[in-house]
Amino acid sequence: MTNKQPSRGFQFSLSWDPAKLQCNSVDEGTYFRSFAAANDGDLYIVPSVVPDNNTGVLPKANGAITYIAVAMTGAQGVNIGLGVTGSGDTYVLHMSVKSGASGIANLTLGNTKVVDVDGKNLNATVQNGKVTISQ
Repeated sequence: MTNKQPSRGFQFSLSWDPAKLQCNSVDEGTYFRSFAAANDGDLYIVPSVVPDNNTGVLPKANGAITYIAVAMTGAQGVNIGLGVTGSGDTYVLHMSVKSGASGIANLTLGNTKVVDVDGKNLNATVQNGKVTISQ
């Protein structure tokens, strides 16, 4: 993530072709966590960050929640909530190619939102990705 305006939270979902890719694990990045820790803040993450390799989505369906939401609390400055700026990793996904797969596997972000210190949507620009698989 890269942002110039201070942010206190974000949300996203990710989808991929489950016939071609598998998400083996997900690690939280340091971008928000480090800032919160350095400024006496904390992060709340809903729901748990578990991939569903049967349908190729992150997070795994949990009732009506179809995205991961991260919100920072605390981290107060002089009469104002502090927010992270700059760039860094929010999550790192460790994925592998399934046996026999070839071609292009798209990685598609959805339900994306980045909010400022007042909870206002910063209208993030999304850049989807792809993996080219060759045998």
